[in-house]
Amino acid sequence: MARKKLFYGGLGTLFGIGLILFILGWILQYVAFPAILKSQVKKSLVLGHDGDTLNEFASDWLNSKYSVKMQYYLYNYTNALEMINRGMKPDAIERGPYTYRQVNEYVYQKFKDDDNSFEYIEKSTYFFDPKSSCEGCDPKKDFVTIPDMQFFGFFSTIAGFGLPLSAIAPLLSLAQIPLISFKSGPFVTVNVDDLIMKKYLSPFVIMLKGIQASLSNATIEIPSFPFPMQITDIVELFIEELEAQSVSLNDNNGTTDQTFYYTIKTGKDDYKNVGQVLYERKLLTDNVSDSTPPNWWNNYDKKNCKNPEYASAFRGTNGDYFAPFIDKDTKLSAFIEDVCRSLDFVYLEESKVGEIDTYRFVIDSTAFNYTKPENCGFCTPLGFDMYGKKAGDYCLPTGLLDASGCKNGPVAFSLPHFLEADKIVQQFFPRSKPDPAKHQTYLDIEPTSGTVFAARKRLQINAVCGGLPVPYSMLPSGAYPLAWVDNSYYADDDTLKKAKDALVTPKKIVLLVSFIVGVGFGALLMLIAVSIFIIQRVRKQNRTPTSLASTLNRQAQTMESPPIYRPREDGNSIVVRRIPRPKVDNPEPEW
Repeated sequence: MARKKLFYGGLGTLFGIGLILFILGWILQYVAFPAILKSQVKKSLVLGHDGDTLNEFASDWLNSKYSVKMQYYLYNYTNALEMINRGMKPDAIERGPYTYRQVNEYVYQKFKDDDNSFEYIEKSTYFFDPKSSCEGCDPKKDFVTIPDMQFFGFFSTIAGFGLPLSAIAPLLSLAQIPLISFKSGPFVTVNVDDLIMKKYLSPFVIMLKGIQASLSNATIEIPSFPFPMQITDIVELFIEELEAQSVSLNDNNGTTDQTFYYTIKTGKDDYKNVGQVLYERKLLTDNVSDSTPPNWWNNYDKKNCKNPEYASAFRGTNGDYFAPFIDKDTKLSAFIEDVCRSLDFVYLEESKVGEIDTYRFVIDSTAFNYTKPENCGFCTPLGFDMYGKKAGDYCLPTGLLDASGCKNGPVAFSLPHFLEADKIVQQFFPRSKPDPAKHQTYLDIEPTSGTVFAARKRLQINAVCGGLPVPYSMLPSGAYPLAWVDNSYYADDDTLKKAKDALVTPKKIVLLVSFIVGVGFGALLMLIAVSIFIIQRVRKQNRTPTSLASTLNRQAQTMESPPIYRPREDGNSIVVRRIPRPKVDNPEPEW
């Protein structure tokens, strides 16, 4: 009995040890380690400094070694005359990519507000990379035919002043001959390098300067001006306005003239706020603003737009990184200076950068959808009829963002090839072939740290053309693509290795310890204990009679007769004689 108790006590101890190891392994993997990791991440992912020395997180961001490229795909229009004379839809051949290596540098940085905020300005410099560009492409030698932004900007300016075309008929009639002699018109052939990195010189502006001296001193009433103006003064005003309109895809090469100083939260007060954009200003001497410049998004429908502040508000970070502990239901926000507004990003799928597991986030499909009430602040009145809408109606079709306020010209942004735009927009440009794999903007983010390890920012720049007088009135009104850009960011090998050592390797070690030593070994001990117990029970059952009948049967077949005592002749002893019991046909007992 004592041996039996000892045996079963040992089995219970073995099972108990296994159960404890199993529970400890589970706790280590799903409770203890996540809590420790979260605590470490909260402490480390804060922008900070020790005197003049940046902390590791701030240094990694400001001295990033990411591989950054900017690729331009240009549209070369081949049927300008057919569009002008016969109203045909635009036909343009995509050329590119013209690839540039991008080097970013933070030329100003300052901690403020007791280290709760950080102000900076970023300068980007671009270097042409022929190896990554299309074969034979040379921006200094190549030319493309595109819509002349300043030509269309002239008529947009007229509409902005409230001038009817009839009011400047003398100017237009006077300009007919110079338009031809100066080779000016709705389309212009420009050098690729001038279009991408410099300001091309519009023949239309040259023409205006040429005829300015020959104009009369007659005056015109302008509704938006309190007094009549001379035609010569109006032309001068037009010239100044058009020259201020940048006709370049990238006028910020090696300079900070066209960008802003930004103030962001460091995360010192709350790790969830790290990187959140607070303010911007154009110059250090300017006052800071907690929203975009007023002229960017102030032409909305004042009667019907209930929440115009949504358009001009800074939401989220600058897109370089996000607050940690992201899940698949998280909606991320980032202010994207290229499109003058904040954008929301939603989860698409799991992805991988090197050995780092990431989540892929893409622009929310409702970003350019103006049936959503929150987007009313991005709507402006149309200057002319297009896409089935009338002049004066608010909102471009879904998929187009009117950026005329922030770009000082008739510009609209979209996703490349009008991805996710209304069918009427895509059908206007027959060569559009939207493909999410090629044209979607995405961020690959490590969810624990919020680090962006790869990104592709893909946007298309369009000229909004139309509403022209004779002889250009046949030209279809709509968004004419100039180019689309693919701005790619990829973490360098050292950054990925560092992230692997900080995030991936510890997780693997904990997984190994918890599942092999804890959960695995614990489960094995419990399995051994249960197996031994079951085997012992089976053996015991095999030694136990199965029924009373079978027991009696076996005894009946083997039992011998009782001994017979016979006295010997001397009378001092007995002899035991055993006589076997005879077998019977039915050994079962009768009851």
